[in-house]
Amino acid sequence: TTVSVRHDHNQALIKIEKVGTMTVKEIGFQMKHLAHERFDCIYVDIPLRQKGAGYIASALRQLGFFFGCIIPEYSDGDVLRLQYLNNVDISRDDIKTASDFGQKLLDYIFADMSEASA
Repeated sequence: TTVSVRHDHNQALIKIEKVGTMTVKEIGFQMKHLAHERFDCIYVDIPLRQKGAGYIASALRQLGFFFGCIIPEYSDGDVLRLQYLNNVDISRDDIKTASDFGQKLLDYIFADMSEASA
C-alpha cells in the first residue's frame, strides 16, 4: 500500500497496490496513525480486478470504512473507494444533489455510513 496526504484538505488516501495476506492489518495500522494525526477523512482505494478485493472491503467495513464511490478505469481497472470519517459530523442538509440519481446515491452512502459505524 501507499499513503498520500493532502494537508490542504486534511485528508489521506491509502492506495492498495496489491492485495495480500497482510493488507487489512497494514491498512488498520495506517488508519490508526492517520486518525491519530487528526486527518478528517481517510480514503482507501481497492482495485476491483484483484482477487480478494471483496474480502478487503468487508474487513475494512469492520474498521468503520464505508462506500465512497466507484472510479471506473482508474489505475488499471475499476477502483472501489471507501472512506472513513475521523470524528467529523456531516449534515445531510449541507449536501445538494443535481439529480434524482445523485440523491439515491447520497441516500445509499449515508445508509452505508450508518451501518458501518454501528
